Amino acid sequence: MGAVKGMIDSIHWEDGQVCGCPGLPAVATTVDSAQVLAADQDGRPVLVENRVGQGKVWMLTAGEYW
Repeated sequence: MGAVKGMIDSIHWEDGQVCGCPGLPAVATTVDSAQVLAADQDGRPVLVENRVGQGKVWMLTAGEYW
């Protein structure tokens, strides 16, 4: 059974860890300047970090919260 388009089946963290989460709705996201901290099985961003002034902002791009 393959991944359904627009659904997250696994999250791949930048440190190499992988978390399964079959059926989690994804939100279409385009990254211009943010750093991708985690991506789904197809390389789409799931968690991104962006610098704002001297701080940081994180955005979770999943369609529902755990």
